[in-house]
Amino acid sequence: MFSQLKKIDKEFFIKSSASFVIRIFSQAMALAIAVLLTRLLSVEGFGLYSITIATVMIAAIFVKDAAHLLWTRFAANYVAEENWGALKGALIAAFTYATLLGVGLIIILYMLRNTLVLAAGHFATAGFLISLWLIPIVGITFAFMGVLKGMKHVIWAQLPEFALRPFLLCLMLLVFFMWGPQTFNVETALSIYLICAVFALVVTVIFLICYVPRVVWFETAQYEWKEWGKVVVPLIVTSGLILVNQNADILMLGSIKGAEDAGLYQVATRTATLMVIVLTAVNAIITPKIAEHYAKEDLIGMQRLIYQGSLLISVLTLPLVVLFSLLAPYLLVFLYGEAYSASQTAFLFLLWAQAFNALAGPVGMVVIMTGRQKVGSICIAISTAVNIGLNAALIPNYGINGAAIATAISILVWNVMLAIYVWRDLKVNCTAIPFSYYKTRKH
Repeated sequence: MFSQLKKIDKEFFIKSSASFVIRIFSQAMALAIAVLLTRLLSVEGFGLYSITIATVMIAAIFVKDAAHLLWTRFAANYVAEENWGALKGALIAAFTYATLLGVGLIIILYMLRNTLVLAAGHFATAGFLISLWLIPIVGITFAFMGVLKGMKHVIWAQLPEFALRPFLLCLMLLVFFMWGPQTFNVETALSIYLICAVFALVVTVIFLICYVPRVVWFETAQYEWKEWGKVVVPLIVTSGLILVNQNADILMLGSIKGAEDAGLYQVATRTATLMVIVLTAVNAIITPKIAEHYAKEDLIGMQRLIYQGSLLISVLTLPLVVLFSLLAPYLLVFLYGEAYSASQTAFLFLLWAQAFNALAGPVGMVVIMTGRQKVGSICIAISTAVNIGLNAALIPNYGINGAAIATAISILVWNVMLAIYVWRDLKVNCTAIPFSYYKTRKH
C-alpha cells in the first residue's frame, strides 16, 4: 500500500492536500458552529434550527445540487474543447436558472407556509421565511462554483462556501456567545446564516470574474439547451433523492418524536459526518478530471486517478474511524454538554456507516460524470425508499437509535449498488482494493 502511495501524481496530491485542508477547516468550523448553537439554543431550539435548514436545503435541490454538478461537467468539457462561446452560455444560463427557479421556489413555499406543519408549526414563523432566501443565494453560489471547478480552479471554487462562509458564521456566533444578549433564538441564528451565505456568493462572483478566460467575455454566447436538458432532469432527481435520503431521518424524527430528539440526532449526525472529510476533499479534485478522462475515452487514466484518490481516502479515513470509536463515550459530552450524552449509540452507528461510505470511494461522482445519472437516480431511489421505510418502522420504538440504524443501512445499500454497477458497466474499481481490469499500476 505504501509503495502505491509513492506513485500518486504530485499535482494531484498537492491539489488534494489543499482541498483536504479546506474541507478539514470546513468540518472544524461546522463542528464549532454546532457546539456554539447547542450552547446558545436549547436542545429543542437546536432541533428546530436543524429541521428548518434541512427543509430549505431539500427545497433547494432543484437549484443547488443539480446546477453544481451540471456546470462542473459541461464547463470541464468546454474548457477541454476550448469552446468559449458555450462556456459563456453556460455562465449566463447558470445564473438565470438558479435565480428564476430559486425565486419561484420562494413564492411556492411562502404560499404553502401554513400547511408546513412539521415541528409544531414552526415553519409559519419568521425563521422559516428568513431561511427561504437561502434557496436562490446558495443556488447561484453552487452553480458558479461548478463552473469554477470545471475550469480546474477547484481550490478557489471551494474557498467561499467551505471556508469563508463557515468561518464568518462561527465568528458571528462566537460574538453572540461571548457578548450577545440572552434572547438569542432560532430566528437570529437563521438570519446570521443568511448573511454569511450572501457573503460567500459575493466572493464566488469575484473569483469567477478573475478566473474566467478573458476571451470568453468577447465570444457570442452559445446555449446548448438540448444537451443541458438531457442531463439536468436526471441530476435533479438524483440530487433530490440524495438530499431526501440525507435528511429523511431528522425530518421524520422531528415529526414523530419532536424537536428535542431531532436536536440530539443532529449532533450525532454532524459529528459522524467528519468521516467523509477526505472523501469530499478528493471528490472535489477528481470530479472534473473524471469527466475529462471519460470525454477523451481514457478509461485507463480514469481508473488510475480513481485508484489514487481511493487509496488516499482509505489511508487517511481508517485511523479517524478507530480514534472516534474509542473516544465516543466522552466526545459528545465534551463537545456539546451532558444533555447530548444520549446521542452516543446513534453516533456509533452513523460513524461506521459514514466510514463505509468513504471507503467505497467516489462511486456517485463516477456515475454522474460519465453520463449514467439515470442509473444513479434508480439506485438512490431504492436507497431512499429503504431509508424512509426503516425510519418509519424503527423511530416510533427506538427513537434516534432507530433513525441511525435506518440511515446506516441505506448508506450501505446505496454504495454497494453503485459499486457493483460501475464495475460491471465501466470495469472501473472505485475502492482502494488493488485490483483493476485496466492494470493501471503498470503505468
